Amino acid sequence: MKFTRESIQQELRENSQAELVRIGTYECAYSKQMFQEQGGWYITHHWIPGA
Repeated sequence: MKFTRESIQQELRENSQAELVRIGTYECAYSKQMFQEQGGWYITHHWIPGA
């Protein structure tokens, strides 16, 4: 569990787009990135779930 907390905290420190999100009793780091490829817009969602 210590590794999970450290991973979430590291993501929040290093990724300015990341935010802390609570899902039930779990804390998660969440970020998204929008990009355009071949004329279409896409969103990548990045989650680091807690345990």
